[in-house]
Amino acid sequence: QNYIEAQFQFDTFRRLHPSHAQVAYSMFMAGMCHFKQVLEFDRDQTASRLAVTQMEMLREAFPASPYTGLALCKIAESKQHIAEYEFFVGNFYLKNNNYLGAYARFDQLLLQYPNAIARDKVLLSMAKACLYDGQVEKGKRILQLLLKNYPEGAYVADAENLLAKY
Repeated sequence: QNYIEAQFQFDTFRRLHPSHAQVAYSMFMAGMCHFKQVLEFDRDQTASRLAVTQMEMLREAFPASPYTGLALCKIAESKQHIAEYEFFVGNFYLKNNNYLGAYARFDQLLLQYPNAIARDKVLLSMAKACLYDGQVEKGKRILQLLLKNYPEGAYVADAENLLAKY
């Protein structure tokens, strides 16, 4: 469980033996060393970002490797951690009346990690940031988009209540 040392050893192996048959395994395990250090969504996600980078390198270098499928799963999990962290930070901004910062965080979240988090949840928070900031028309458009695209979603009632209020 000495992940930093193990990751260093896997990277060293890859550099010293670039044509060895186990390079793909070495890259996967280096990525797993990062992945095993991932913290809860409300903590720094540097390990998640490093895991994504390492697993993406494996995917690009060895697309037919038996480890590539596992790497894709770890990429998805890591991106979900990052997306939840970004949503957490955006909500922190929202609660502390930094509406522009919250909106920017939610917008970037949807652009960078569109499939890693429930989009309707993010849209609702984006709409709140706009509405609370006085950008009522923009907030209403976002709520209408949410209702149109997610008519059976978990946030429909909240969106309808906000629309009725504004």
